[in-house]
Amino acid sequence: MSLEPRVSTTLYHRDPEAVTLGGLFLLLFAVNLWTAGVSLLYEPLSVALPRPLGDPFLLGPILVHGLGTLLATVVYLRVTGVSLSLGLPTHDRETGAVTPFLSVGLVAIGALVAHGLLGSSVSEVVRSSYGASMSVAFLAWVTLVPAVFAALAYGLLYLGAVQRTLRELVDPGHAVGLTVFVVGIVRAMDPPSLARPSPESLGLFLLLALVAAAVGFTAGIAYRGAGATDPKTVVRGWYVPVLVVGVVGIVGVATEFTAATTLLRWGLYVGTVAVAAYAHERTASLWVGVVTLFCYHVAVNVAVYLEAMGGVGTF
Repeated sequence: MSLEPRVSTTLYHRDPEAVTLGGLFLLLFAVNLWTAGVSLLYEPLSVALPRPLGDPFLLGPILVHGLGTLLATVVYLRVTGVSLSLGLPTHDRETGAVTPFLSVGLVAIGALVAHGLLGSSVSEVVRSSYGASMSVAFLAWVTLVPAVFAALAYGLLYLGAVQRTLRELVDPGHAVGLTVFVVGIVRAMDPPSLARPSPESLGLFLLLALVAAAVGFTAGIAYRGAGATDPKTVVRGWYVPVLVVGVVGIVGVATEFTAATTLLRWGLYVGTVAVAAYAHERTASLWVGVVTLFCYHVAVNVAVYLEAMGGVGTF
């Protein structure tokens, strides 16, 4: 079952790519909003629950990634009936074996760029730091548990909800590219944190969600127009305001990359998602992508830790 709306079915059947891409952007923002709401439970639960359940490095991932992102994604998948590939790799197992290491390689390349070309550090790029006195055992605790939950949650969201929805509509290879596009745009938009919501932050969040939906609709029209005999027949008159907002949104996203460290941070994450989505398609296994995301999170934390030990972290 595809992401077909209950209303405006004529619009969906005319331009399914535009409606689906716009809907997927709204999905990511809706998941973000739900996750922010769930995270409000953190403070009271951290006080009420005994250790280790109340530990921030366990309770935080359970709430944010588990009851937040993961649960919202599961609900979406159940409602839409999108099928998943949850078995072990059945195709191109060589790619499945190599892909997780590619995410580690991306982090290593990012570290070389940060230190060698930007005069910065991984700590500054990813906006995270550790104390020089932190033990390896504590590093493992604060890294592995959050990485497991984050990889499961975002693996299911990006590769399951987004990629598999698109795969039912477009060519599998195109679905990979469009998945990266959706994740990349939302990542660049960097919606405001709603951990402590205010009318201003909530209003900005909802405005960005609408702009993101317009970007998705615009991308869908462009996708259909690229394959049309006469691209002019794809656009209807009332589409124009939405397309204008979408183009403005894309331009606005481009202006976010005013700092090289911002571009590098975005590139590392979106590049990892691209590798994971490609491996998911090649191996017909969601787990390869999940492991790839897990290795990325671990590699980033290890790099930040090594910088702290070497006294070169600058964040």
